Amino acid sequence: MSKQSWEELLLSPVIDATVISNTVTETIMVPDTTIPANYFSAGRTLRVTLIGKMSNVVTTPGTLTLRARWGGVAGTVLVASAALALNTAAQTNSTIKIEFLVTCRVEANPGTLLATGSACLGLSASVQGRVDMIPASAPAAVGSLDLVSAVALSFTAQFSVNTNPTNLQIMEMKLESLN
Repeated sequence: MSKQSWEELLLSPVIDATVISNTVTETIMVPDTTIPANYFSAGRTLRVTLIGKMSNVVTTPGTLTLRARWGGVAGTVLVASAALALNTAAQTNSTIKIEFLVTCRVEANPGTLLATGSACLGLSASVQGRVDMIPASAPAAVGSLDLVSAVALSFTAQFSVNTNPTNLQIMEMKLESLN
């Protein structure tokens, strides 16, 4: 039965995000998005699509870990990828696509969100065209979250090496309400 709802594009910045370059520090890929107070109701789902480019070196490509956080870069982890292996062949500006889904399970304070996602690192992946699921196994809902206050939703990246040039830049972001 229909919930009498519709999809809506909530945010689509028209400028490139800041480059994450040569660091092993967990860093936001795009500026935090503030979710308004009392936005989530049970079943409401947000989809975030991030498209950009990434480079890595041949000698020590390392790994990349992606996360969605509630409450900013130091906030609660909603979901994290495995340490995704980067290509052992040098890559320059390979196209990447990352997607997250965040669904409200319990609306309240505290409330519960379930987040999942996927990442295609293009040529930057050790296997070209591979799509990695986020998390790698057993998605889990995260409870004890403040869903009645305005809170920052963050999407972060963390490289395991800071070899130059190991970098990532998001060039397109779409934040959509699916219902």
